[in-house]
Amino acid sequence: MFKTPVPVHTHSTYDALDGMISHQDLIDFAKKEGLESLCITQHGNFDGWVKFYKICLKNNINPVIGLEAYMTQTPDSKESFHMVIIPKDFEELKVLFKINNEHSIMENFFRKPRVLFSDLNKLKNSYILTGCLASIFNKKRERMNEMVAGYKRGLGDRFFLEIMPNSDPEQKEYNLELVRMAEKHKVELILTTDSHYPTRESALAQGHMMAAAMHKKYKDMTYFKEADFFLYTGEDIEKAIDYIDPKILERAIENTYKITKSVKLNIPIKLRLPSFTGSFEFYEMKRRIK
Repeated sequence: MFKTPVPVHTHSTYDALDGMISHQDLIDFAKKEGLESLCITQHGNFDGWVKFYKICLKNNINPVIGLEAYMTQTPDSKESFHMVIIPKDFEELKVLFKINNEHSIMENFFRKPRVLFSDLNKLKNSYILTGCLASIFNKKRERMNEMVAGYKRGLGDRFFLEIMPNSDPEQKEYNLELVRMAEKHKVELILTTDSHYPTRESALAQGHMMAAAMHKKYKDMTYFKEADFFLYTGEDIEKAIDYIDPKILERAIENTYKITKSVKLNIPIKLRLPSFTGSFEFYEMKRRIK
């Protein structure tokens, strides 16, 4: 029996019309499975991160806050790719906040807030995970070998190849290719579940929600039809992946514990009020004049 992986690729309800996992769902899952850390990695945003941080601390769980970024080569590019970024501490998280906000508000916004691949050079203390099937490593499969070699050179032990248990035939093929790349380039694998809803039974509701988000009818949806994007236990992993050496899977699961345990955010959550110059009487007088 495998250990239950720490869900390090997770979309909460704050991932609007995409994620269906509440913070309490995550807490309940962690307690049931004996996990000491939890992680959220939403698409292009950090909404709800303060509430997530606080509820984790309240329940003696180590909070990990990352991002599933929309990556692009140049500001004028019309294509983007998914990649997961997990900062190790608060200073690094603030750098990632700034990078994402710049592209959300000021520049490089094309339908979604996007991050340049070159921005990864600004992140010196973050884990970089290859992402789902929308990753550049999958979409540009002909360049995978050179890209894995390059990221390994540039990021060293902070770079992980991300395998997933969903039953999509393309995912199985991609997983096997990642296993080969890991062995060839001495890169660690990490097993993530790209969880968008808490249980397998939630898949239908998720499908209807995604249909609404994509302006489609549910019957016309092909995305997420596999009902595979829930919070996996070790038993679920064992049933879902029987084509990869169990020792490789065990190490990939152990890496979810390794990276989350190393993340120490220690965020100073404080109430900050604006400061005013001048007297209260002056502001009260102006209010009355208006």
